Amino acid sequence: MRKRALVTVALALILPSLLFQGCATTSTPLNKRDLSSLTPLRVASNIKPYEGVVVWYSGGETVATVLICVSIIGGLIALIPVKAWERSLKKEIVAAGVPRYYELVMKKFVERAGKEIPGWPPMIVEEQPVDGHYTKNFLKNKSGPLMLLFPARYFPPILSTGQGFESNYVAVLYDSEGNFLWKKGFAYSSKKFDRYRSIEEYKADNFKLLKEEMEFAAETTVTAFIESILQETGILKRSAETEQVQRDLTTEKPSQEQTQQQEVSKDYGIVSITTDPLGAKIFIDGEFKGQTPAEISLTIGTHQLFLQRQLYEPYKDSVMIEKGQTKTLNIRLSPEGKEQK
Repeated sequence: MRKRALVTVALALILPSLLFQGCATTSTPLNKRDLSSLTPLRVASNIKPYEGVVVWYSGGETVATVLICVSIIGGLIALIPVKAWERSLKKEIVAAGVPRYYELVMKKFVERAGKEIPGWPPMIVEEQPVDGHYTKNFLKNKSGPLMLLFPARYFPPILSTGQGFESNYVAVLYDSEGNFLWKKGFAYSSKKFDRYRSIEEYKADNFKLLKEEMEFAAETTVTAFIESILQETGILKRSAETEQVQRDLTTEKPSQEQTQQQEVSKDYGIVSITTDPLGAKIFIDGEFKGQTPAEISLTIGTHQLFLQRQLYEPYKDSVMIEKGQTKTLNIRLSPEGKEQK
């Protein structure tokens, strides 16, 4: 009887994790898979549909309506006024039409994955978030490949008086057999990206800054997921290797004949452009010239330079090219919403 009880307890502890995780091992590594074989890929979130942004008073900011009362008995802190303020602000956020964050992450992933990940399969979006039971049954019944996007530890994003907007999101990919293929977590905070604002600033103009901050956070989170998939599949590495080969070819030592030709005609100069971060698209006089870092040969005179990189402010400037000279530009891009220095 005692043995039977122990076995029952052991099974109760083990089975839920097996049902959620599927097989503990990956059947075929992601970097050896044809991604198109994961067709059709269902994309879902398992956060409850009414979950939006949690408001939290964490100190670091004076809020006129917040009062902390100290109890005489036992020195306990009564936080009822604080909780009332948090509930009130959350109602204001909902009334202002601030989007649900999980919907933003889902929308941006679906929009970008097919364009930015070579071979990424067509996706079917589950319009309503799914709960844990649905996920278990989905994997148990092997209903097809599944991508889950959800908050880490199932905590929705937070608007905090001390930190600004924060989110900790996870993406998990399963194949049609329920095997775990890939997982990536990403934590975002306004302070980390130097975008912190006070609660009053977030509230202004019908929560305009909060909506912009959530858009930026969702873009940044999805970028982390996509870059992780590209890294895992080896696409990012191959792309970097190809770019290096191209750079090596463009910087090869010219032949004697090429050198003589350059000496005959010195109506050209070179601009060498590097950005922080790398990978900015280069447009000169409105014509696309590649991505940074790059060395570009231009006719002498003044040219208009335009740099563009996702999640960063565009950079504009004029460049003077002199005969036979190399002009070096080291440009630090500013994140969106932050002015260029």
